[in-house]
Amino acid sequence: RGAVLAGSVVSEGDKAVPGAEVRLLLDDGSDNDLVARTDAQGRFRIAGAPDGTQTVRIVMIGFLPEQRIVQLREGEAANVSVRMRRV
Repeated sequence: RGAVLAGSVVSEGDKAVPGAEVRLLLDDGSDNDLVARTDAQGRFRIAGAPDGTQTVRIVMIGFLPEQRIVQLREGEAANVSVRMRRV
């Protein structure tokens, strides 16, 4: 149940960023953020996400953190593509 957040993380040269942490920050007062790591192709998927406007934070050593606001809807998939910049 819930929404699905999927997407990809690349570097400035459009190269995949494997191992980046993608965190859907839940605003419910808990520490139960939904977290995924990018695969070898820089792709990620988080299922069971709550409806509404949500914040996604992407971090990886050697890169500046990125943050996006996404709109999620029950039973639908949202796609986010992020280009990270090196520190």
